[in-house]
Amino acid sequence: MRVLGLLAEYNPFHLGHLYHLEEARRRTDPEAVVVLMTTVMTQRGDYSLLSPWDRTWMALRGGADVVLALPVLWTLRDAEHYALAAVATLVGAGCTDLSFGAECDDFKRLKDTAEKLLEAKTRKAVYEAMSNGMSYPRAVCHALPESKEILSSPNNILAIEYLKAVMRLGAKMNVTVIKRKSELMSASILRQTVLQDNMACASAGMPPFAYQRLKQRIDNGEYCHQAVTDGAMFCRLRTYSTEEWENVPGGHEGLPHLLQKKTMESCSMAELRSKLVSARYPASRMNRLCTHAALGITENDLEDQIAPPLLWVMGVRDDRRDLLSFLSGRNTPLLTSMAAYPHRKEKWFETERKAWELWSCSASMPGAKLFTTGVVRDGALL
Repeated sequence: MRVLGLLAEYNPFHLGHLYHLEEARRRTDPEAVVVLMTTVMTQRGDYSLLSPWDRTWMALRGGADVVLALPVLWTLRDAEHYALAAVATLVGAGCTDLSFGAECDDFKRLKDTAEKLLEAKTRKAVYEAMSNGMSYPRAVCHALPESKEILSSPNNILAIEYLKAVMRLGAKMNVTVIKRKSELMSASILRQTVLQDNMACASAGMPPFAYQRLKQRIDNGEYCHQAVTDGAMFCRLRTYSTEEWENVPGGHEGLPHLLQKKTMESCSMAELRSKLVSARYPASRMNRLCTHAALGITENDLEDQIAPPLLWVMGVRDDRRDLLSFLSGRNTPLLTSMAAYPHRKEKWFETERKAWELWSCSASMPGAKLFTTGVVRDGALL
């Protein structure tokens, strides 16, 4: 079976996402489309605006056949390890094709850059540059000056990391790169318009079905209020000792002392973020590091597995329930209900629960919803 895999946050689902879904399906003509989506957190360490079930519903309405979840423990990684976990999950789901968007759709150029970044001499140059105080993006540009233009975009960098992951895993996947439409509203701008209560502007950037669901949630207050999550996270970080900071992923290079000092000097999460960001420490890295700390994720936790040990099904189209049988036939166990998972002491499960508790408190939702909500199917539940 030809199965197309897509990687997404859909935070929230907009016209650019719809274009990518439709164009990827048109170009590959698959028998099924599987979307791997983040749950309540983004790769940059922020909380998602809407619940994973709302975003799953949007994905199904937008053209996905099945939506799988990438748990928080693997979402909260740097671009390289996030991409590795995501691609490995899609390989485990039986995907034969992979598609993603980027500013550059020159596949050969992206692939050549990915291959260079896998070479030992390039990896060494990147490591040395980072040891001298450069951020990862700057270090990569320093190691490959001829690729500086293509590496100037975060989406291009992520696209290259996806290609690196395919190569590292030896995956036999056909890859389709689709050029992003710059004229369409981005997810970050869309979120800004929503939080500024400019719903008329937001409606122009979303498919009608997605906008209607979004407006319903906003009107009911069932969305992430960042002030609440930030307040809870900041309170937790203020209690951290130097020893605890040292166990946080990336908590080295003098960072534990810096983190504790800046946390005690700050009066809010926003102030702390502003004080931590520098040329050496980009905002996304420091944001993830603080989120790791708030959720109790340590360096060892991230070294255990490169990808989730299961396929977590968030949603399936009602007319494609046959795909559940297809996924059940894979070598990776299938999960359709958090309540049914027997190994609740596993780190990924505990991290997911903690992240959900923070998100649900901010959205005025019960914590039990993580365990009582079933698989989404065309707007209903199985």
